[in-house]
Amino acid sequence: MAEHFPPLHYLTDFREGTDFPKELYDTCLPSYTHGNPLVRWWAWQRVVVAQRMLRSQRGTLAIDLGCGMGVMLKFLAERFASVRAIDTEPRVAEKVVADFSLTQVQTVKRTTQHLHADNESADLVVALDVLEHIPDLDAEIAELARVIKPGGYLLVSAPTENWLYLLGRRMARFKYEDDHHHRSGLAVLEAVAKSFREVRRKAILPLLTCSYVVLYQRPQTTR
Repeated sequence: MAEHFPPLHYLTDFREGTDFPKELYDTCLPSYTHGNPLVRWWAWQRVVVAQRMLRSQRGTLAIDLGCGMGVMLKFLAERFASVRAIDTEPRVAEKVVADFSLTQVQTVKRTTQHLHADNESADLVVALDVLEHIPDLDAEIAELARVIKPGGYLLVSAPTENWLYLLGRRMARFKYEDDHHHRSGLAVLEAVAKSFREVRRKAILPLLTCSYVVLYQRPQTTR
């Protein structure tokens, strides 16, 4: 497996005492650095699968929507001329970009529905475990369709929220457990498929699937 980026020792430095501040829980920092190796594996495996599915992608602009702590930024910066890292709490991503000299990555604090990109400008948008948190999913999908070029790609990961996923959450024993999923992961994938064509789907743990990573393509012409 490829080396984790950012390195685990770097990520643990964001702790305040023995835990991360509450505002950083949505970045998945507690999962990526968890003491339980199974929880940590599951978190990083989504990244590994996503990068395998995208390894042949190249282009002018990639957007990492809900970039969190920037686990995809180095990978995307090696393949795209420009990368836009968008998050409601971009503090960790900003530091990663500066500390690792990712000069073609621009971090953006998201405050509205607008994705800070021109119409049909993005070759790729990555949204790892993001869309289930969006209150107005239909509007979000319309915004994604606006910024992605015809023939461009959208990579989405989403939890199945089955018994194994819920067991993993219980094993993790996260300090902050507010339920802020507005839709199930499977409902998210179904909604995206109404506007984008599914190209490939990969299950995390195929027989006991706790997450899916799905690559979609924006149709060349409007349906």
